[in-house]
Amino acid sequence: TQFPVVKDQPMPSRMRVAPESLSEVAGPLTEAPLLKARVTALLVLSQVDSDRVAAASESMLFSGEPIQRLEGAYLLGYLAGPESAGALSEMARHDADPDVRCQAVKSLARQPERLGLERLLSLLSAPDGRVVRMVARALPLMDPASLPAVVSGLEKAIQAATSGSLKAVLLRSVGMAAGRMPGSPV
Repeated sequence: TQFPVVKDQPMPSRMRVAPESLSEVAGPLTEAPLLKARVTALLVLSQVDSDRVAAASESMLFSGEPIQRLEGAYLLGYLAGPESAGALSEMARHDADPDVRCQAVKSLARQPERLGLERLLSLLSAPDGRVVRMVARALPLMDPASLPAVVSGLEKAIQAATSGSLKAVLLRSVGMAAGRMPGSPV
């Protein structure tokens, strides 16, 4: 197929489309059999109809398929709220699949700090070392105003850690967080 050529008309560097228009196009795709199409449609809808996205992602979260739960956790990262943050915290601690647990941590780190910080700090004592390492990587990237609490939480986790490699990861995170704190000489 040939595409029409537009001459002598500057193309905008970024196309702007009203979210309502995207909603009309994306709406039918929320039931698509292809998971990636469904997730993309739900991400578009999260800008205009978070209740619909929450309802649609619920079936993913309770799926028997790990990839569905992983994508559901990914979606929850875009739905800021206490329910999303609580669900992500539970998934990070209790989901049967380690990849889903790690995605839940990443998505929890996307939540506003008033919702995610305490939950992330509590995950430093999670039984899964992968989750603890993922949290340790996310915490130093928090807002600089939160970093004193982050450093304190990481120091407690270092004291409780039994593995030398885990202590090393946590120490690295303390250094990264301390270096980003306001007034830090680093």
